[in-house]
Amino acid sequence: MSVLFSVHSHYLADFFGVITLCWHDITDDII
Repeated sequence: MSVLFSVHSHYLADFFGVITLCWHDITDDII
């Protein structure tokens, strides 16, 4: 259970990391 949760949180962190990078790229283009 703990292993599954750690793997899930790892992918979740990568997902949010990609969104954050894309968001910064978009805002940089607008500003």
